[in-house]
Amino acid sequence: MLLWVTFGWTLYRSDYTFEEKKYLFIFAILMTIPPLVWGLTQVLILFTNKDLQLHSVGHVNHSAIYLCIITSVAFSLLINQLKRARQKYIFTTSLLLILFIYCVILSQSRAAFGITILLISFMILLSSLTKRLKALLLTVVGVLLVCIIFVRPVKVIEKQILSQHTC
Repeated sequence: MLLWVTFGWTLYRSDYTFEEKKYLFIFAILMTIPPLVWGLTQVLILFTNKDLQLHSVGHVNHSAIYLCIITSVAFSLLINQLKRARQKYIFTTSLLLILFIYCVILSQSRAAFGITILLISFMILLSSLTKRLKALLLTVVGVLLVCIIFVRPVKVIEKQILSQHTC
């Protein structure tokens, strides 16, 4: 914890430009992809793991928390690109965001999934985007939740229903 607080404070106090700080975020997002590809390969192709795990992070729960953090970082980068209206970055960041949300769902962590949805919703509401764009993004989040809940109950939802029935 001390390391990350110190890192954030150092980054805040540094003389880096916005573009240089943006590339630190992009680098953090892109460095998640290689272990994520291997974790997805183990879960979806090799069937050697039943839960998504990033080997560079460790335990399944830690991987889910890390994916939650990276999803919110990717979403903040997307909001930034929406404000600047850079089409080439919007498409790429949107695809990465969809991949990360899918992986949070695949990780089967109810807490990470709930926090991810809350973080995205709060970032939308607290951003300086136009009201119309905020409404559109919140609608997309709502449609995502409806699709997850009503189309096919994924493991996160099934786990919660099972937990409620055992009480």
